[in-house]
Amino acid sequence: MHPRLEEVCETLPAGIGGRLLASKRWSRRLAPLFARGRHVETTSLRWFLALSLLAGWRRWRRGTLRYQVEQARIEDWLSLIRASDTDAAIELVRCQRLIKGYAETFERGLGNYARIVERYRAGGLDAAGLRRLREAALADEEGAALGAATLVKQIGVLPLAVYGVALLARRSKEGVKGVVGLGLGFGLTLAAAVLVLWLQGAGRDAYVDVIQFG
Repeated sequence: MHPRLEEVCETLPAGIGGRLLASKRWSRRLAPLFARGRHVETTSLRWFLALSLLAGWRRWRRGTLRYQVEQARIEDWLSLIRASDTDAAIELVRCQRLIKGYAETFERGLGNYARIVERYRAGGLDAAGLRRLREAALADEEGAALGAATLVKQIGVLPLAVYGVALLARRSKEGVKGVVGLGLGFGLTLAAAVLVLWLQGAGRDAYVDVIQFG
């Protein structure tokens, strides 16, 4: 049993748990207490009483930090579904499969879900795109493929455009060479992203993942 500081604070009343997590000083002091897991023996009196006490807290669950955070996320998810067309709404519902487990597994799943939703809200992503990104995330629990698919263009396109215009404005051979160099660098970035997706099992769809949905 290995609850992290965040998970312990989330079981506390929202005001107390939120303040503890927001305080760097208290987080630094308390984090070492939860740095290692504990072997729980439910047959021992000590752990039986501790778990019984913890189970008794469920009557106050609605006042905990975790409940408030989860309810806010659920309401945001439902609002997004209601505002989407039927096909996209179905895929958004299925995206909840990404959020599972606890601790680092939960954080990775929630992060993948958040990136997909952020990409959808930015526009240009339809139901097929949502499905493709969700399947990439489910097939790649570490998030490498999804990160490549969703972030490569955001990281590369804007700098390429800004510096490209600036170099061309110089109207010199050095400026043209600079633009060519930027183009080659961006092309290598795209190629690397496609390679990551391909190694994760995306196959021929890797190009579409990066170019159309990245």
